[in-house]
Amino acid sequence: MKTKTVLAILSALFFAASPLAGVGVTLASCTPHTVTIVSDTANNTVAAGGAPAVAVTPHAAWTAVISGSTTWIWETGPTSADEVVAFERNFTVVGAVLSAQLDIATDNSYKVFIDGVEVGADASAINFTLATQDVYNLTAAVTPGTHTLRVEVKNHGTFNASSNPAGLLYKLVVESEKCEGDITVTNNNSAYVKNEVDVSASTGGNDANGGSGSAAGNGGNVQSSNSGNTGGNGGNGGDGGDGGVILTGNAFAKSKIVNKVNTNVTRVDPCDCDVDDVTVTNNNSAKVKNYVEVKAKTGYNDANGGNAGCGCEGGGDGGNVTNSNSGNAGGDGGNAGDGGDGGVIVTGHAFAKSKILNRVNTNITRIP
Repeated sequence: MKTKTVLAILSALFFAASPLAGVGVTLASCTPHTVTIVSDTANNTVAAGGAPAVAVTPHAAWTAVISGSTTWIWETGPTSADEVVAFERNFTVVGAVLSAQLDIATDNSYKVFIDGVEVGADASAINFTLATQDVYNLTAAVTPGTHTLRVEVKNHGTFNASSNPAGLLYKLVVESEKCEGDITVTNNNSAYVKNEVDVSASTGGNDANGGSGSAAGNGGNVQSSNSGNTGGNGGNGGDGGDGGVILTGNAFAKSKIVNKVNTNVTRVDPCDCDVDDVTVTNNNSAKVKNYVEVKAKTGYNDANGGNAGCGCEGGGDGGNVTNSNSGNAGGDGGNAGDGGDGGVIVTGHAFAKSKILNRVNTNITRIP
């Protein structure tokens, strides 16, 4: 079986909304309808000129099968060479069209029209077998109201009826629904959102201080000595060590908050139904609190030099002379050590960024 499709645009009744609490929908009541027309000799199926169609005995080569349509038809009288016979049938569709399908088999080629617009055709001479019969999706071609289906069949060849028969077998099924009453959509939304965010980054709080110098030594003492003796000098204090080197990276702090609260999207497509009123009600309430603290720092760094030794002005104390003769002297005190140089601190960049997006109570309603 060959399947052929005409692009379809479906009209239907539907609604969409965000799945939040308090969504209520009251739809109009819809009644389904089905229209089925088949090839037969009744129900006003006529050939060209208005003559009623007649049933013909299927030829042995006609193996096509269409469920619910068992009668092959043709016009009254013998077939003619390359004759084209047209068959017409009126039908009425109630409400919005959901689907329309045409099954057809012919001996030989054919064209199909709805209200004078061609919706299908097959120029092949062999359209009468199970493998070559055709199926068309005619949903886009059928609308509510009364229409005329016309099928033109051409019988190829110049043989007589027994060796060159002609015939048409078809079935058209249209599914539709008629909706009446009111459509009501109600969205009741409430929300409480609280965000507390604390973001910090730091490369500070570093120490690179120099070491302290040591104290100087005291001079030597002279006790109960003879004249002319001198006490030894005190040693010098050691120098303080230099401060160290600290290299830090970058401090980066970033905060981003996105709140999307209470979004309702409602689409009502009343198609071609007899809908009275369409009512859409959106009741939204929301409370949003954002507390954001973002900190980035490279501070609180120390790079002090070391302290000098002793902490006094004169270095170490001189030596003492006790119970000596004349001419004796105590040694000199040593010099205090120098304080160390301060350290080096190199910090990276400090970067802080905060972004807050609040989208609250968005209602979109579409009624074509």
